[in-house]
Amino acid sequence: RRNTFLTFGSWVGGDRDGNPFVTPELSCTASQAQADAVMKFYDRACAALLAELSHSNPMGAGHASQVEAESLTPFQPYEVFRTALFDLRKKLGERRISSEQFVTGLKGIQEGLLRMGAKRAAGGRIQRLIFQAETFGFHLARLDFRDHSGKLERRESELLAELWTMGTIQKKHGRGAADHFILSMTRGAGDMLSIHRLARLAALDDVDIVPLLETIQDLKNAGTMLAELWSDSHYRAHLKRRGTIQEVMVGYSDSNKDGGYLAANWFLYRAQKEMSRIADSSGVKLRFFHGKGGTIDRGGGASHRSLRAQPHAAHGGRLRITEQGEVVSLKYSNPAIAQRNLEQLTSAVIASQCLPDPTPQSQVARWEADMEELAGYSFDFYQELVYRTPEFAEYFWEATPVDLIEHLRLGSRPTRRQANGKSANCARSLGCSRGPSRAISFLHGMGLGTRWLVSRRLMRTAGNGCRRCIRAGRFSGNCWTTLKFR
Repeated sequence: RRNTFLTFGSWVGGDRDGNPFVTPELSCTASQAQADAVMKFYDRACAALLAELSHSNPMGAGHASQVEAESLTPFQPYEVFRTALFDLRKKLGERRISSEQFVTGLKGIQEGLLRMGAKRAAGGRIQRLIFQAETFGFHLARLDFRDHSGKLERRESELLAELWTMGTIQKKHGRGAADHFILSMTRGAGDMLSIHRLARLAALDDVDIVPLLETIQDLKNAGTMLAELWSDSHYRAHLKRRGTIQEVMVGYSDSNKDGGYLAANWFLYRAQKEMSRIADSSGVKLRFFHGKGGTIDRGGGASHRSLRAQPHAAHGGRLRITEQGEVVSLKYSNPAIAQRNLEQLTSAVIASQCLPDPTPQSQVARWEADMEELAGYSFDFYQELVYRTPEFAEYFWEATPVDLIEHLRLGSRPTRRQANGKSANCARSLGCSRGPSRAISFLHGMGLGTRWLVSRRLMRTAGNGCRRCIRAGRFSGNCWTTLKFR
């Protein structure tokens, strides 16, 4: 396997979208804290290996292919594995070695053990340490930077400072320590090209610029946006340097808040399908970053079933997914449950790439046409209530405990995007989903949309008597038997 199968990232100290407390200095502090933690772990692991690898080579150090120590060691000359490991540990403590060199040194020791026939030792603690070093590097978790596209109009200098900070972190902890910049509320290719221009000003080449699509309209325009973006020669050259991989983040929470549960999930499905088609035709490798929460209305639920239901969610076998703070302990604090959760994600990705879809494409096309119509009705009903009813915003803030939730020290950022904003757009999806109104607002439109679709289908097939019942909102048993879904 050439590439690391699984890596971890973090937004702690890097997500400054609407959070004034996340500064460039704080990002550096967070990155340093992660690096210190992982380096201490490696030091303890090397100490345990020094005590464990008592194997000796009577032929002497010159007979082994391990890296020779640069200084005196407390071991005998024929203790070649301990000598090489001692040297690695010393360089690790003095920060005179890169993560790649550390892995190479460990693999050299492992190969020496295999040549001696010590297969159990070679496949034990040292193999686990190699996997860990390849996965976590010297930075532990990649620190993602995220900010709002609105700053492109008013505070471009702040975005430039953030990109400079990413470069500083890369120089200190390696390129993988911070190489993703996520732009919230990306409206079009122009926003992405502006970030690319600022990255060039900051002399930052090793960065993936990731659009975050959060509204229904942005999801509808996703394919057009990517086609325009990839037609820019400067950006296409940048993309080639990054392995021709374009990462796109799709937001489940804000799209749900914007269009309701049914419409959001449908337009997420449609956007992923369209972006995958355009990426394939443009020769670009696409990686979707799914911004999910813990609750159902924020995209949570059974990850395996969710990925299998969206055949383009792991396009090309590539996938990133968020695990929100409220579910991290539930999914990963117990090793057995953590392994099961990762196995489910892995099997879903493999199944999406390797297993054929048993449903005929003609049937899928009919279902998609039905969902397009149903999602349109649902979206219209939801928007009418939440965004075109003047009294709804007042009701929302008065009838739900959002104003109390925003004072709880539970979240990583403020509840509102604007300090004094009281419109539905100003409320963050996290605060909305915690209020009892989610049963009214997020699911509103699904029932009405279904009823409207059923009424339209009944009107097409029912007789004159039934049509009068349908207009009056009364569905008899005879009416239901006339309904014919394609």
